[in-house]
Amino acid sequence: MFPFVKVTERLKEHMLFRWIGLSKEDEVIRYYMGQPLILTSWEELEGLRVSARSVEASATKYGSKSLRDVKGSDLIASYYCFNENSCKLISRKLSEAVKRKGAVPWFLYNGESAFAIVSWKCYNYGELKSASPSYLMRKIVEDAGFSPYEVLPIAKFLSAPYSLHKSLNLVNVPLKSDNVMELAPSLASPDKASGDDDAIDSCEGDLNDYVKAVEKEVPTNPRHPGRFPVMGLLQAVRYYILSGDVLEALSFGLNRAIFYAWLKYHYNPSKIRRPRGYSEEELERIEKLRPLGPLKDKAPRSGKWFEIGGQVQRPEDFFKQVAKKFDYSGMPFEIAWDRAFEYVSLFPEHVLRDPNLFFKYVYEPVRDNFLLVYKREARPKLPPVHRYRSLFDFKK
Repeated sequence: MFPFVKVTERLKEHMLFRWIGLSKEDEVIRYYMGQPLILTSWEELEGLRVSARSVEASATKYGSKSLRDVKGSDLIASYYCFNENSCKLISRKLSEAVKRKGAVPWFLYNGESAFAIVSWKCYNYGELKSASPSYLMRKIVEDAGFSPYEVLPIAKFLSAPYSLHKSLNLVNVPLKSDNVMELAPSLASPDKASGDDDAIDSCEGDLNDYVKAVEKEVPTNPRHPGRFPVMGLLQAVRYYILSGDVLEALSFGLNRAIFYAWLKYHYNPSKIRRPRGYSEEELERIEKLRPLGPLKDKAPRSGKWFEIGGQVQRPEDFFKQVAKKFDYSGMPFEIAWDRAFEYVSLFPEHVLRDPNLFFKYVYEPVRDNFLLVYKREARPKLPPVHRYRSLFDFKK
């Protein structure tokens, strides 16, 4: 039985045609038999013979089992609840900002963190030509008075309503906007789980006028941001798809960008400027590490974050060294993130897990022209042996 403390018809409807992830310890199962795990019926979830502690669901709603068949996408802002009052304050300000744009959000809360969600039903996804869901939420976050680095607008997966927390004895409870001032850790107790089922996917008003206004603000002449930020972004998205932790993903993305800059110098020291902090001894130490759980990379850690050369790569460092370079190039980072997520998702799971295959087939084709990804023109070009998501596909 999957770890929902409460199963309702609204929950079942919400989960259908979303890309789900089954979390157990440090692993997230997002593929099954080589295919993205997109539900077309609740029975499919019940029929999976996989034990899991919690369940995630994508912000994107699909029209079929294909990741290309996007029907709509929720707008999501995620934030940690450092204490009860700060959580109420952030939730209230985000709610007011969304209402100023014409709609009403709903919330997921688990005592530790919260998500402000604008349902995909609240706007016409087809009207998004230049902007993207994360960019829409970035503008809302800024209107609420927060930096997009304080309240993240880039979450593409979130814990499902009434699902257990990944590690704590807490439950993700759904709440309507009117009830955010009642937030309290006791609401997320597994014994009580006093959420509002009617909040799930609720939509009042619409954001269509807001979407049209934001579309006009998107820069029209973006430039390639450079190899370093492209590597950092694609690696972060890769890690996020396979792990589900967006903050760790940002740390990993910057770590890998630095690591590959080091490798480039290691093999071509006479042609390339020596990277800051470069160390032959550090490269030798990394080579002796065990691969990461969800990936085959060897990457040192310092607590929750990744590190290299004695320097820890924190999420805020990613924004300074990677995200801002996209903004400076005329590519709003949140749009670049969403486009990169769409692009990386097109590749088979085994390509994403293998660092060498990822470098060759995902990164190399766009490292000098990220505009292909940004304009949604990049497509996987894989040899037959790597083209199939599973042995079942290969035999067809």
